[in-house]
Amino acid sequence: MKINRIIIQNLSAQKGERLLFEDISFELEPGQSLLLKGPNGSGKTTLLHILAGADQPKGGDVNIYTISSGETPRQDGVIGISHFITHQDGLKKSLTVHENLTFWTEYMGGDKTRIDSALRTVGLEPMPHILAARLSAGQKKRLMLARLLTVSHPFWLLDEPSVSLDDDGQKLLTKLMQEHISAGGILIAASHLPLGIEFNHTLTLTGGRYMFNDDYLLDEENI
Repeated sequence: MKINRIIIQNLSAQKGERLLFEDISFELEPGQSLLLKGPNGSGKTTLLHILAGADQPKGGDVNIYTISSGETPRQDGVIGISHFITHQDGLKKSLTVHENLTFWTEYMGGDKTRIDSALRTVGLEPMPHILAARLSAGQKKRLMLARLLTVSHPFWLLDEPSVSLDDDGQKLLTKLMQEHISAGGILIAASHLPLGIEFNHTLTLTGGRYMFNDDYLLDEENI
């Protein structure tokens, strides 16, 4: 499925007494990318969760337009059209490398005929029968990236995707992102480290502020 555009309007998020961000607005079209920057706790991961439909915003709208939806926002949001790669690997430790990728490919409606080539691409071809519990952190991340190859979704949300990857793994990640964008996909990534691609847009979150009640706002730097 092809995305025509993504429009984010006046998005805000709050955790407890902390307003993480507010009035976030941007628009992305096929082949475009956005880099999220900011200190720890500024709301980068929360924003990705909201965009993935895994969390609700305090306010604002996330509208996804596809060819089939026309001028009406997609009712299912990003369900079935997005990849969300987070710090949590989502692997079943008692299953093998091949079994894990098979599970996720079937669950996300991907192409099982791509599994072997995907494992070869991410460097896990020699270990299809190794239990996920025995993989290193970098190998687990490579297995997560393999999902990008077996399930063709146009919208990628990546949270610190280069963490745990060695030099070759980071080059692989860069290549996958470049190919995705070149094919007309949309990419949003949060990272403290260079990812090897040139992003169309950069959004820097500053850390928000504390809210003690609806009428009184206090900047964090004055606390």
